[in-house]
Amino acid sequence: MAKVIHKRSARVARGRTVDDARRVRGDSLPETVGHLLTLERLRAGLSQARLARRLGTSQQWLSKVERGAANVSLHSIQRILAELGRQLKVETAPLGSDLDKEMDRNLALDEEDRAWNLEQFGSPT
Repeated sequence: MAKVIHKRSARVARGRTVDDARRVRGDSLPETVGHLLTLERLRAGLSQARLARRLGTSQQWLSKVERGAANVSLHSIQRILAELGRQLKVETAPLGSDLDKEMDRNLALDEEDRAWNLEQFGSPT
């Protein structure tokens, strides 16, 4: 599945940007949830360490959750989002319905973002 690149914006939390977090959409549900959590944490202007302290957990665990590498419960996801002033919203859609939007977004990329995408993720073949 193609990855999505967006323009860069102001720096947040160790040189990463909100738009950096938008660049990659996870290929699995844990990666997608982790991506959303990262995006919300960056929007809130918090580092992983600071959010982990607020949650009473470790930065290492939060990092695994954000990478989609931790087996995390819905309760934990809701707790993280609540600390960020957000709530989880779940909906269903027909399989493959996201592909048209994804292709449109990729077609709209400028040359710089296409080059970054290729550098980060390699050739699609």
